Amino acid sequence: MIKPRITLIVLAISLALVAPCLATAELKKDPFVGTYTRTSIGATGGIKETLTLKSNMTCTLRAVYSGRKPIVQSGTWSKDGTSAKVILKSDGQITDKITFKLQGNQLIATEYDKSVWGNTELKYTKVR
Repeated sequence: MIKPRITLIVLAISLALVAPCLATAELKKDPFVGTYTRTSIGATGGIKETLTLKSNMTCTLRAVYSGRKPIVQSGTWSKDGTSAKVILKSDGQITDKITFKLQGNQLIATEYDKSVWGNTELKYTKVR
């Protein structure tokens, strides 16, 4: 009878010590980290883009154009106050730099190459 009680006591103490640490770690999760999507219409039809910002400061942008193979670019991102700066590469060369602000569950581009993206608002919505 004593061993089960000791086991329960040890378990209770362990949970009491670990639970606050887990809660604190969850609170410190970077609000930018996640997967975001946007859909748009281009010259050749519909486009669905998925932008993923990872906690290790890497990112990917996957663009699926109607009737074509997906185009995937990878890169890095960094934070500058309330902004995230994304640098995308293809074949080792920088292809794009985009600065986003986080507004609710959306990443809204504040600086980007309009000759590449057009004059429309560049906005991604968080899906996870």
